[in-house]
Amino acid sequence: MAESRGGAGPEWPTWLPASTPTSRTCTSSATGVRASGNHAIYLWTFTGTHATTGRELKVIGWEEWDLDDGGLIKRSLGNFDADDYVRQVGL
Repeated sequence: MAESRGGAGPEWPTWLPASTPTSRTCTSSATGVRASGNHAIYLWTFTGTHATTGRELKVIGWEEWDLDDGGLIKRSLGNFDADDYVRQVGL
């Protein structure tokens, strides 16, 4: 599993490299949330079309969040199957 660190939140997959060419039709959707105390896991699915290869992408992953006492994300650790992503892109 690949991972990325940061506090970007769920709007865009934090693991997606800035150099990755994707179409403007890509989406990231929530598929579940699990929480206990000040720790939560946000499950997501990213779909889109790779702009260079034209191949459809569907990447499933999750963000592990440490929350502050107010419920805001203070640390985010993203996870996904990088080998599957490379296979889908076809590079």
